[in-house]
Amino acid sequence: MKKIALVLASIHTGSSVTLWKEIAELAEASGDQLFVFPGGRIAYQENQEYLRNEIYALVNPDNVEGMLVWASALSGAVSIEEVEAYLYNEELPTVSIGVKRSAWPCVAFDAYAGMQTVIHHVIETHHVKKIAFLRGPEHHDSAQSRYNAYIDTLQHYRIDVDPLLISDPVGWTEGKRAVKQLLDERCLVPGRDFDTLVCSSDLMMFGAGKHLEQLGYITGRDYIITGFNDSRESRLLKVGCTTARMPVVNLARISYSLLGQNLAGDDSLLYDITLPCPLIIRRSCGCTYALGDEEHARSILVNETRFAEWIIEHLEVTKEEEPLLDSFLAGDFGVISQFARSYFDREGDPNHLTEMIHWYQKFFAKKSFDNERIMGDLLAIQDLVTHEHAYERDCQEKLLNNLKSDLLTVRRIPALGAIMAQHLPDLGITDAYLMLDGEEGVTTLVGGYRPEGPIRTQEQFSSRLLLPQHYSQALGKGVFVILPLSVDNQSIGYLLVRSTRFNAVVLEDVRTSLSSAIKGALLVESANKARDLAEKTERSHAEFFANISEALRAPLEEILEITSDVTIANHVHHLFNTIDLSLSYTPEFTLEQRTFDPLALIRRLGSVAYSGPSRLPILVGDSVRLGQALEILSGSKEILLEARLADEGVELLLRIHVEAGAQRDVAMRIIVMHGGHIHFDKMGVRILLPFPSVLGRAKKTSGTRKVYFRGDQEEVLPPFLSELPDLEVVQASGVKSRELEAFSSSTFYWDGSRDDGSLRRLLFQIIAHSELSTCPFVCYGTPLGHETLAVSLAVSKSQEGSLIITGSLGPYFGFLRDAMVVEAREVPKLLQDTVLGLLICDCIDADFLIALRKKTSAPFVLLRDDWSPKEVETLGLIPNVVLAHTSITSNPDFIARLSALRSLGDVLPPLTGILVKKAVAYIDEHATEGMTRWQLAEAVHVSEDYLTRIFRKEIGVSPWEYINNHRIHKSIDLLKRSTLTIAEIAGECGFQDQAYFTRVFRKITGKSPTMVRLDGK
Repeated sequence: MKKIALVLASIHTGSSVTLWKEIAELAEASGDQLFVFPGGRIAYQENQEYLRNEIYALVNPDNVEGMLVWASALSGAVSIEEVEAYLYNEELPTVSIGVKRSAWPCVAFDAYAGMQTVIHHVIETHHVKKIAFLRGPEHHDSAQSRYNAYIDTLQHYRIDVDPLLISDPVGWTEGKRAVKQLLDERCLVPGRDFDTLVCSSDLMMFGAGKHLEQLGYITGRDYIITGFNDSRESRLLKVGCTTARMPVVNLARISYSLLGQNLAGDDSLLYDITLPCPLIIRRSCGCTYALGDEEHARSILVNETRFAEWIIEHLEVTKEEEPLLDSFLAGDFGVISQFARSYFDREGDPNHLTEMIHWYQKFFAKKSFDNERIMGDLLAIQDLVTHEHAYERDCQEKLLNNLKSDLLTVRRIPALGAIMAQHLPDLGITDAYLMLDGEEGVTTLVGGYRPEGPIRTQEQFSSRLLLPQHYSQALGKGVFVILPLSVDNQSIGYLLVRSTRFNAVVLEDVRTSLSSAIKGALLVESANKARDLAEKTERSHAEFFANISEALRAPLEEILEITSDVTIANHVHHLFNTIDLSLSYTPEFTLEQRTFDPLALIRRLGSVAYSGPSRLPILVGDSVRLGQALEILSGSKEILLEARLADEGVELLLRIHVEAGAQRDVAMRIIVMHGGHIHFDKMGVRILLPFPSVLGRAKKTSGTRKVYFRGDQEEVLPPFLSELPDLEVVQASGVKSRELEAFSSSTFYWDGSRDDGSLRRLLFQIIAHSELSTCPFVCYGTPLGHETLAVSLAVSKSQEGSLIITGSLGPYFGFLRDAMVVEAREVPKLLQDTVLGLLICDCIDADFLIALRKKTSAPFVLLRDDWSPKEVETLGLIPNVVLAHTSITSNPDFIARLSALRSLGDVLPPLTGILVKKAVAYIDEHATEGMTRWQLAEAVHVSEDYLTRIFRKEIGVSPWEYINNHRIHKSIDLLKRSTLTIAEIAGECGFQDQAYFTRVFRKITGKSPTMVRLDGK
């Protein structure tokens, strides 16, 4: 088995398509390893083609034993000498294709003579005189030979060489640009200023011809057009185009044979071979048949033997097709269908086949030859093969679209391997290895798949190698294509694939799609790294201030206890406030949002005289921090504090002048963090504490309507609202669901002491409404200490349903009002006589829960120490179910959430709730790994903000509070059962340092880790 490299610019355009496919088939038939390197033209800037050049460094003796290089195709931006210098390796036997260089044996084609033959034909046969020429790349030897042939042929026929008829040198794909230069810049008109357009290649001819067709010019009537190569582009215009055939198939076969013999040790065959480029006549020059008129054709096709030779040459008959051709010429006309099917399947030119039948009928056919039937059969077969190819392309396009669709979802590069394994085998790619560039001299295999299965482990290896050695040794025979990958202006690696179908278009599509997917994944990774760095920096700042605060508070508190000096005490209080001001700009300075009575807060300020309403509405905020702010502003002096109800909230006026400084800044910061406003004027200090909404902070500062909903048994307004101007009283039972939208610009006033069915229904509708739940909610007479007014109002009412707790969960929740603690098996019997409000259950038997669900629609809260993704998937299908860990059971917000669930039953819809459940399972698996917020959100494919909202709505706490509770729960177990140090336990539970762990631990448990460990012992 030989290891051979094929080096060429591309495999999906021009003659490269045929060349690489022919060499691939030869390698497969020979049982060799062929590595194809489509690495672009060297140093070619257009479309950043030069980035592909990086893979040429892999063409070395460590990977291959010999090299076939289409040297002329690699030039265009550099000379052929520079190409040779770039690729030359004296240790690697090499055969050059297309152009002779001193160091390598060469299999070339005579481009000069081929172009001369084309121009000679149009001058001699069609008597043209005004011949324009589209030049190919300036540094391309073969392109220069074709240009020289044009100049020399015109001079031979004494036709003036007009520079205006010659385009500037352009790339092979820029035929349109070249002809536009003649037409637009030089104002030439086809048919008037030139009668013939000779193009350096068929690819250029196609671009130029398409443009002329769009302008309305008709090929063969208004002008003649010719090309070079006889690639498929020569047959894609409305009229087949006359050209010179590059002998691509023979170039492939002879060069492969030469290299093979050289590798076998026979260096006697290291000679140069030049192949002719025969003229291929089609209708773009005005000819009907390649052999011209009947007289000329008869002079060439003198007998059936010569006719057969002409067919084999002209139609490039394959070895498999030759027996069919012999049978046809022997009179077995039935085989023409088989021959035509094979011919059309390899995209043969139908005009050539038609001409074959035409001359056969003219010169060799007997009377029994049914030309009309055979031509009909040929058209039918061509149509059938065309439709088959179209169907295959459609199927291929669907497969590629599925691949691209899945690649769009990739956020991490290692995920690419599984996607490739899912889609690429259907495209004829049996193996794929994705390599990305690492540090200098190192490449990383990041993923892929083999017939044996996926590659799950990343591996680094020398950048001189194609693959890690153990993978290379296991490759075996076959055709492997190295597809260069790049992002923006940087080469990033390559994809090595084993191809069985040799479909270059598919491979190129895979290459570009994968490059785009990697670009997206790299952007996400870069953003995540930046976010991690920002979070780490923010956390470091927060922890620094928190640690300083923690270290300073204890000795300062001791000073306050022992000092009787008022000045010293004031200084200490001032220092406390300075610390709080610094902390307020970090995440460590948190507000405990709870319902509180602002009047009770004011009355705790002993030195303040109060003037205002006898009752104030319940607000939501951190009453401790707000009390701190008011104490700072009042300065413990005997002052007057006036309160009144404003449209936006409760307005306080402190009749005192407060000097600027850190003390005042702390108070201002606390007020602002509550969404409030503070203003200093000659009257004193004005503070506005905004009304909350029923679910938290109101998004609208005030409504245009002031609405009070009255219950059915309510006859008079509460006295604290009786004098409120412009208050609109609405009967709650008369409000229909469809009418709720009319209240979206309202401020709601509510007496929480009422217990009425119509009011409970309306309250639930307000809570569930996306607009009404954000309106200001001025509420009186509801319990304090709850996270939102909705929870506070819910727990203040008598419950309509029972609370049932099963088995091991009794000790956690037995203190809840009217709770019944039973075994799970007893629940179905209880439901026969009991209306269930909430079930808190430790049983996760899906069949049991589904059976219960048929008996009641009440919420189920399922609690366990551990959750697996499979359990979450199964139980997530049951409606009205909340999943959580037992580690959250002591959290007061979770307890409040249970009360709200019992009263309101507001569980998230299943499709939203499953996201929270998946997040719970992810926390179970990764909480101890130093997980970040974005990683959790990414795991369930939503944004951080959205996950926080739905998580809090479902469970009552934020994801980060939940994670910390879960981590602390695990740490308590380790403290009691292990001998690990506290620092080690912090690390085991996902905390980055002991100080932060201690603060979180104390906040959740009320004790230090050391105390808990001593209690456990």
